[in-house]
Amino acid sequence: MLVTNKNWQADLHKKNYKTLNTSNASGKKSEANEIIKKTSFLGPKYLFLDGERFRKKFINFITAKKIKVIKIDDNYKANKIKTWAVINPNVYSKKKYYKKQNFKIILAGKKYILLRHEFQKKIKKKNEKRIFISLGVSAVKKLKTNLKNSLKKLGLEIQIAEKYNSNEMIKAIDNASAVICGASVTLHEVWARKRTAVPVYQAKDQARFYKWCKKHFIPVVSSKNKKPFVTARLITLAVKKIIRKKSSHIPQISPNGADVVINKLFFSPGFHKP
Repeated sequence: MLVTNKNWQADLHKKNYKTLNTSNASGKKSEANEIIKKTSFLGPKYLFLDGERFRKKFINFITAKKIKVIKIDDNYKANKIKTWAVINPNVYSKKKYYKKQNFKIILAGKKYILLRHEFQKKIKKKNEKRIFISLGVSAVKKLKTNLKNSLKKLGLEIQIAEKYNSNEMIKAIDNASAVICGASVTLHEVWARKRTAVPVYQAKDQARFYKWCKKHFIPVVSSKNKKPFVTARLITLAVKKIIRKKSSHIPQISPNGADVVINKLFFSPGFHKP
């Protein structure tokens, strides 16, 4: 695995992942050249790219070395550049939005959601009175405080995420009856653990999740242009409805999406010719 962030590299080493550190994160030909030099001893045939920085010259330099590029894409921006394959591992994504002439393989939709292997663990029994809040750094402190206070008035136990690793995250999700989180990839994690989510639309890059949730009648709250106490009140109302119904729509998300992707890319007849 190639990484540019040394802190992330140290975290991956703790999990026994093999990594190579690259200093160039320009997304240009110079970064591609560094990657080729550092991986030449491996003789790579494929390169997975995650991020939006990679430019046309980068892709062309890599493919000229007979390496097939597989782009992980969230916002259909991969359409601008031709690669061997593209993966959009989100519940809202659709194959039809990709230009067929740009890719040999297109994998899009909830079948291909990529979760860490820890999410394949057995799901533990939930605490019906516990609510887990995982709103990340984009949520202001005032919102979390208001939310915590209003939910406690309902007689609920509250747990707030604080820089949790994947195992801590799984434990907190499993132990909750509902999870308040951003309208983001965290939803995949919550639904894969068979828990009810109350998504909060906090940032522009969450618009596709927000629209998908609205379309599928999932109680999503928009915090945009609202004061923290108003957002907290709306979230509390959504949680109340869930408690009264004793159930809510939980999309079926498999924790084995990565296995499906690998099989489609490298082992399925008609997808790949050795």
